[in-house]
Amino acid sequence: MKLSQKLERGVPLRVLFINDLGFEFGAGIAALRQVQSFLLRGDSVMGLCATGSPMDEYYSLNHAGWPGEWLGFHRLPELGRKRVCSDTQAAKRLAAEAAGAYPDLIIAGNIHNARWPVSFLDALRSCGAPVIAYMHDCHFATGRCAYSGPCKLYQGGCNETCPTAHQYPALASELIHDSWLD
Repeated sequence: MKLSQKLERGVPLRVLFINDLGFEFGAGIAALRQVQSFLLRGDSVMGLCATGSPMDEYYSLNHAGWPGEWLGFHRLPELGRKRVCSDTQAAKRLAAEAAGAYPDLIIAGNIHNARWPVSFLDALRSCGAPVIAYMHDCHFATGRCAYSGPCKLYQGGCNETCPTAHQYPALASELIHDSWLD
């Protein structure tokens, strides 16, 4: 049954959330709130992340009275920041893991800390479920910084003069231009 048909009939969905760090930091808290909204709707929800955090276990999401079911995070640490496979291999592995969850809907966001290629979104489409992707911050526009503030270097090329090189995610000044190019 297609997603639109399930929504029209009120059939619970299987929703897969994909991100880099689970429920960690601001983006993780935002993902947590989105997961909760699907659980309150009555859907089965699973997470797929690179590393996750101890905070993921802190949140008990299977509440009495909530009609949905939280299936937990499945972690792929081998695809985290220290992965040794190519972008193509990482994308195929992510797509295979996603397909194994049999999702009706895939929501992916805040993936930059894992250094996953944006191309993995194309691979996810092979699962047959609609894929929704969002940027939680400016990383994909700047190549490094989460919030550019008044700096406009990203428009023509971030470089070693970056005023936020020491801020999250910190990166040595000499590496910033190459990161912007990626």
